[in-house]
Amino acid sequence: MRNEKGRSKRGKGESFTLQQLQVAREEYDEEATLCVFRLKSLKQGRARSLLTQAARHHAAQLTFFRKGLKSLEAVEPHVRLVTEEEGDESVRRVQMMRKVMRVVMQGLA
Repeated sequence: MRNEKGRSKRGKGESFTLQQLQVAREEYDEEATLCVFRLKSLKQGRARSLLTQAARHHAAQLTFFRKGLKSLEAVEPHVRLVTEEEGDESVRRVQMMRKVMRVVMQGLA
């Protein structure tokens, strides 16, 4: 392209040899590859982090339900004593809760 005075618009820029351009391209490709590798590594780290969080959450749920089951088992004899006068329906409810908790625990394990 030429400007109004007929001079080239490119000006007096540097000129590069084909070998210099090839070296620059190789360096660029190497840096781009490293950048992609780092990005993939970061994404994998996030996935591992999510997996770790899920495992910790699962372990916390198991602990919570185990403690709940132990509490029910500890309370059951006292409930039996109190409910003997009221009838067997309350005892059956507590036993049913224990069974449900055991099924839940087996499903989580």
